Amino acid sequence: MIVPALALDPAGQRIGYGAGYYDRALAMAAVVKVGVIFDFQLVSEVPAMDGDVAVDWVVTDRRVLRSVRAEELCAPSTGGDRDITGEGVVTNTETPCRS
Repeated sequence: MIVPALALDPAGQRIGYGAGYYDRALAMAAVVKVGVIFDFQLVSEVPAMDGDVAVDWVVTDRRVLRSVRAEELCAPSTGGDRDITGEGVVTNTETPCRS
């Protein structure tokens, strides 16, 4: 599921638009959650509150990151990091697992 955000952190925590609609939907959905933002919206830490649901992947206009949360939930895979942009931007390309 593609999830909008005002900001995301590497753990997949997000600042949404304030109503909690996505958090409630994501809590019930057994899907891979993908947060989509511009790179400047990626911040070091977003404060997490009860009921917040983190995304598994963070996609920006410059990179694709598997969230720290997803890495903790998934067994190690044979995938890895590689430059898919041609600009030296390292992109994590491992296959996500379900939470």
